[in-house]
Amino acid sequence: MAAAEDNRVRSDSFQAKTETAKFFSNKEDIDRVIKDVQKDVTSNADGDLISVFILTMIDHWNHDHEKLVILMQHTLYIVKYDFITRRIKDIKRIPVNAITEVIFGSITYPQKSLMAPRVTKGLEMIWGNVADIGFAQKWNPMCQTIPYGVFTDHPLAATDKVDTTKFTVQNFKEEVRQLLEQNNKIVQEKDILIESYGNLSSVVFNQSNLGRSEERRVGKEC
Repeated sequence: MAAAEDNRVRSDSFQAKTETAKFFSNKEDIDRVIKDVQKDVTSNADGDLISVFILTMIDHWNHDHEKLVILMQHTLYIVKYDFITRRIKDIKRIPVNAITEVIFGSITYPQKSLMAPRVTKGLEMIWGNVADIGFAQKWNPMCQTIPYGVFTDHPLAATDKVDTTKFTVQNFKEEVRQLLEQNNKIVQEKDILIESYGNLSSVVFNQSNLGRSEERRVGKEC
């Protein structure tokens, strides 16, 4: 069994020791970031601000992306925010009433997958018909029209050096659950399947933290 585990592809970013200093999302004043984003993104129609999180979003190619997630009374915003340049790179706006299903549970891979198990829970949100996802969408790693997202802990949730409240998917789940109950919806609890069998690009992408704002070392240390 141990030998089989050693042969698995190492994909989980949490297997490396978390270095809090390298993440710019830990250095920024989150209140200032929220004000900047709200000014440029949100509107009165979104309702009251409920909470803001900085989480990892796993895309359909098993790539980990750092996302600023803004939960409002009527709207969910998923924002790609560059904490280094302080610029919004991408915004996805999802009306709360468009969310059809929310699942919280362990993140799993197909039985014959070579991907290493993830150690954190996930929250999957679906806001469209997954059955309508076409071949071109599924096999395009840059596709932005996939109608679901899987969120999990940010690496900073694994450290005791910072306040982890806004980095933890469990806390996000509780906020989402309360909001859904107001809309007569529930959070289901079951495993979340990510269809990745042996994706080398996701291993390189995730272990290098290419989807997050962090300090990059150039060259080798002597």
